[in-house]
Amino acid sequence: ILLAEFENPQSLTPFGDVMYVTEDDPIPANNTALKQGVIEGSNVNSISEVTNMIQILRDYQSVQSFVGDEDERQKTAVRELLRTQ
Repeated sequence: ILLAEFENPQSLTPFGDVMYVTEDDPIPANNTALKQGVIEGSNVNSISEVTNMIQILRDYQSVQSFVGDEDERQKTAVRELLRTQ
């Protein structure tokens, strides 16, 4: 396996599912290591993200409830105004 870098990574064009092609010549990757049989770790803390999603959902539901209550309040105000005229 050749580990290579490219002077202009933007010149890489996707080819298939996991490959890239380019017209540029590869540069040997001297400061890069390849480890076999290692599982890549995630850069996302899933527990924190789920907690954030739950908080966002609760905030959304709260705003949705407020908008519904305000709509109902305005309808009631219009009905009362029309009734008193």
